[in-house]
Amino acid sequence: QVALPSKLVGKTLAEAGIRETSGCNVLAVITGGRTVVSPAANEPLAAGTDLILIGDHKGEEAFFKHYRE
Repeated sequence: QVALPSKLVGKTLAEAGIRETSGCNVLAVITGGRTVVSPAANEPLAAGTDLILIGDHKGEEAFFKHYRE
């Protein structure tokens, strides 16, 4: 579980390209105390959202390298 990087606020999962840039998949998002499993790729991501990611160690490193604040 990671906090949504600020550069992704307002973007959709499709626009964010997390899988393409890191190899990680977004399993769920947590926003406003609500967990959405298999979130829609066209829903804008809000500030304060957490992402539940799955991927290997290399993917995790790529995610943080690409999206680091």
